[in-house]
Amino acid sequence: MRTIVFTGGGTLGHCLPSLSLLPYLNKAFDRFVYVGSKTGPEREAVKCIMEYMPITTTKLIRGFNVRNLTIPFKLITAVSEAKNILETVRPSVVFSKGGFVSVPVAIAAKKLGIPLVVHESDLTLGLANRIAAKRADVVCTSFSSTCENLDNGIYTGPPIRDEIFVNKRFEAQKLFCLPLKKPVLLVMGGSQGAKSINDFLLSNLNEILKTYEVLHICGSGHTTNVNKVGYRQVAFLKDMALAYSISDICVSRCGSNSAFELLSRNIPTLFIPLPKGNSRGDQVENARYFQLKGVSKTLEEQNLRLDSFLENLNSLWKNKAEYSARMRALNLKDGAKEIAKTILDRAK
Repeated sequence: MRTIVFTGGGTLGHCLPSLSLLPYLNKAFDRFVYVGSKTGPEREAVKCIMEYMPITTTKLIRGFNVRNLTIPFKLITAVSEAKNILETVRPSVVFSKGGFVSVPVAIAAKKLGIPLVVHESDLTLGLANRIAAKRADVVCTSFSSTCENLDNGIYTGPPIRDEIFVNKRFEAQKLFCLPLKKPVLLVMGGSQGAKSINDFLLSNLNEILKTYEVLHICGSGHTTNVNKVGYRQVAFLKDMALAYSISDICVSRCGSNSAFELLSRNIPTLFIPLPKGNSRGDQVENARYFQLKGVSKTLEEQNLRLDSFLENLNSLWKNKAEYSARMRALNLKDGAKEIAKTILDRAK
């Protein structure tokens, strides 16, 4: 029996892209196992698709925090647990999507001599993938420039799920019940939501609704009882093709996976990246890269005011055709097939 192990987690961005590889791997493997955290969102995302095996996980807390002192001890436990799982399922290859969940699995795979393929979504490697990259057979990257400083790096492009390209406008109209008399603005903040964007939007909703209708994906646990004509709020959408099919422009954080989906769907976007300090600054780097390519606009969170917000949105809408043309000219590479080929090439 030929087995593949997937790992990655902390956010859905470290998990869902792996699912886009399955159509290219289904015939090559008999068993699919996901190693993730005991309570993270990845468990729910994959539970009906493949076997799930949890391990102890630990995350670095930015800045000084006494809980960081326990990391070495928890990591030893996690590596031992991951090693036991890998010895039991005996995979032909391990695929890691990053995030703190993946570190012990990557270390265990190296110790056991199991081929390890890593994928980095962002412009620069995060801490987990910097650790994993030293142990990997190959590191696949979403951005072409990322692999240039890696001895084992190859540019594959981002894994994008085929289903996000399906036109579901008619279904979306029935589901969201928007009047569709004005441009539809999609506002989203990632799988966990973005409180600052949510709060800003709701505080200025009346003014924004003068020009736009709003589809707001606010994140699990962040729904409110706001009910206005031209405004529809949902906590989470599993099928993002519904949102993309009905949206004219977008406001979003700049996690790489969502950003590449928006660009692939030719939706002009105002990125409000998660500030450095709240993260390692990867979203700021991603947003700067896309703005320099002329395919999006960026508004730093500290500059988030109604006038700057509307000025950027109105510019995107007025110049939608030009932004869409530049997005198409990027000729973005869907990396799912190439990543799957890389995995198969390394599998024992």
